Amino acid sequence: MASSNDTPRIVELAAQISVSVNEMQKRLSDQGMPSPTFGEDSPQSFPIDLHSLRFQILDATAELNEVLSSRRSGA
Repeated sequence: MASSNDTPRIVELAAQISVSVNEMQKRLSDQGMPSPTFGEDSPQSFPIDLHSLRFQILDATAELNEVLSSRRSGA
C-alpha cells in the first residue's frame, strides 16, 4: 500500500532499511564492535541499546520479503 505521497511501499522499506542499517553500523563502530557476518568471528549478540534498531531492520526486511514474494504483486 503506497503512502499518501504515492511513494511505493518497496521504496519506503528500502529507504528505511538503508537508514537503519547505516545507523546500526555507526553505533557498532562507535562501540568498537564488528559488523554481523556469517563468519565464525561474528558477534553472537548485540548490545542492548541496539535491540530496538535491530528489530526495526528485521521487521522491514521481513515486510519487503513478503511484498516481493506475494503472488498478488506480480504476473
